[in-house]
Amino acid sequence: PLNQASHLLDFRVVDKSDVKIIEGEKYILGIDAGSTTTKAVLFNVKDKSIGAEVYLRTLGNPILATKQCIEQLIVQKEDKKIEIIQCAVTGSAREMVSVYLDNCLTFNEILAHARGASEEVPNVDTVFEIGGQDSKFISFHGGIPVDYAMNEGCSAGTGSFLEESASVDMGIPVTEIASIAKKSDGPISFGERCAAFINTDLRNALQQGASRENVVAGLVYSIADNYISRIVGPRHLGETILFLGGVALNEAVGLAMAS
Repeated sequence: PLNQASHLLDFRVVDKSDVKIIEGEKYILGIDAGSTTTKAVLFNVKDKSIGAEVYLRTLGNPILATKQCIEQLIVQKEDKKIEIIQCAVTGSAREMVSVYLDNCLTFNEILAHARGASEEVPNVDTVFEIGGQDSKFISFHGGIPVDYAMNEGCSAGTGSFLEESASVDMGIPVTEIASIAKKSDGPISFGERCAAFINTDLRNALQQGASRENVVAGLVYSIADNYISRIVGPRHLGETILFLGGVALNEAVGLAMAS
């Protein structure tokens, strides 16, 4: 069961109660234009505190999603006067969004994750990242990224696969996957197979009477199995591993990784 690995995982929920814009301060606008979700944040140059943030679905239109993010940031800013001194974009749609934002700075996801991870956890030596459509691995030495890998060929180890499998086949929304998976007492083994085979096995398991808790837990373990096998492989794992990306918000996947 997933909870047996709870002592290996430090699952943190960021406290956003003090997120606020301070009038007269200088801010940087950061945007992550991802394939599945688009995120935007205003953070204070002086102390790097978050002033406002937005998290939306991309829905196949990164420009529209970016526009909506900025509109919501403006609403959160209210009528306070601030100066935005810089804008930077990362994510799979970064080049397109950069042009839309008058050719602002762009950074690839590897560099963005590496800088953010080392800023928040200075002793980090390994980053696992799973997003909606791809997965990434970064290895650090002395705070400097020295090795990385990406997987864009198979959806079986991504967030979209987990979400679609749970919602389409079992009617489980993404927000309930973790709580249901953690109730499993015997996860189904789907292994490191491709998405099409796992979906077939999933439906067969349900037809044979497997509980949805055990099926969902099996899906969660398949995400971890595919990631470790296809992305990490023989690469060196450090002592301090940071799990990033939208899938990291799912505690069950973190537990599966830890186990």
